[in-house]
Amino acid sequence: WKPGNNQWKLYGNLANPVENMGYVAYGTCIYLFGGKNQEEVVTNTVQCFDTHTGQATILEQSLPASDMCVSAAVLNNLIYVVGLEGSFKFHPDNKTWDVLPDMTCPRDFVSLTVLDEKLYAFGGRRRGAQSDLYTDIIEFYDPVKSEWKRCGTIPVPMYSYGCVRVILGEKYLNANSSNLAAS
Repeated sequence: WKPGNNQWKLYGNLANPVENMGYVAYGTCIYLFGGKNQEEVVTNTVQCFDTHTGQATILEQSLPASDMCVSAAVLNNLIYVVGLEGSFKFHPDNKTWDVLPDMTCPRDFVSLTVLDEKLYAFGGRRRGAQSDLYTDIIEFYDPVKSEWKRCGTIPVPMYSYGCVRVILGEKYLNANSSNLAAS
């Protein structure tokens, strides 16, 4: 996409088309995790779309569980993928996976971001829940302790929305807002 003239150009295709996959940019690749394929089957496929060549490849090491509607984020050159079926850490250098502890409230469509060397998961959907399908839970993952902890709630239960880290000047952070994990 060229923002100046609002023109789009097809740059490549996925090796296996999927929907509701997790994705994150790392290096020259956009990694895609899981999703539902054209046969409506939830997959554990991991694809790497190379932004230099426009080619997508399927990695040999699949996501440890078949899942869709997952979220991914990069922290310290590692890719974290979280969803209803688990939490996982991907090592892009050697293409291996670590299985991590589950979130305290397993869910899909969670919004994931990095702040203060921790992963924060906001909201989401508790697939199959009979009540309270959408959640307001905020929790963080501490990679040093390898544990998830609840740390707050969002004002309204939500799912399937974006979440980004914003760096603000010091005057905006002096009310303990820079360290949610401590509160």
